[in-house]
Amino acid sequence: MANPWFYSVSATQFGFIYHPLHLLLHGDISLLRQANILLIFGLAWILCIAFFRATLDNTDEHALSWRSLPMLALAAITATCSLIYFCPFGWLATPSYNSLIFQALLLASIGLLLAEKTVSPIGIIGWILIGVGDWLAFI
Repeated sequence: MANPWFYSVSATQFGFIYHPLHLLLHGDISLLRQANILLIFGLAWILCIAFFRATLDNTDEHALSWRSLPMLALAAITATCSLIYFCPFGWLATPSYNSLIFQALLLASIGLLLAEKTVSPIGIIGWILIGVGDWLAFI
């Protein structure tokens, strides 16, 4: 990730994806790990919010909206489960191809929940997220 152009051939390209983050954080490993944890948590939180948006029916005026503070808090609590990624086998939170694939799957999942059959700004964002998530997963 510090110099992804060092080798002429590489089995994985995650170094090119994480290189801007490495430059932004000046190569500090502890900050890279913290950023990786925050990125995974943030994507999982957005996924939970998108799930609540797609599943909650707001036809009843007394229904709890997905935009309400309790639902956003519930999404944050549920997103905390994404941090179990770091538990097995004592994995470190350093960005790697494993975390890149997990983040790609989170992005594609968010896109699947936002994609619509009709043309709308949210639907277009959903389709773009599906494409970006797939691209990241296969890079």
